[in-house]
Amino acid sequence: MAVFDHCFNGVIGRLNEYKFQLNLAVLNYSMDFDAFNTHWNQADMIRNCLISNIAPWIKTGPKSTKEMMAQMREQYIATFGDPEDPENKAEMQRLIDHWEERTAKHRSARDGI
Repeated sequence: MAVFDHCFNGVIGRLNEYKFQLNLAVLNYSMDFDAFNTHWNQADMIRNCLISNIAPWIKTGPKSTKEMMAQMREQYIATFGDPEDPENKAEMQRLIDHWEERTAKHRSARDGI
């Protein structure tokens, strides 16, 4: 279920992106200091939330590429499950097959086939 959970979390991430864009859109350097600080702090908070959702390993501050790759693999396994696990492989393949089938249907509808 990790792959589907990640897809759902992607939707949450997109909502946070929109909130971030909205905060930046209303951020006006000519507004009074308190209003500016409120929007600035909200945008910074949302940005930090996005970073922690998209790349949670960033806060650990890896010192080398090798260490970063190991941390990214650990985070991938924690988020999606071990890619070598047969059950996880089957779930990922079902999702890929679903996406390919849906894409083929859209293409055939688009091309009038």
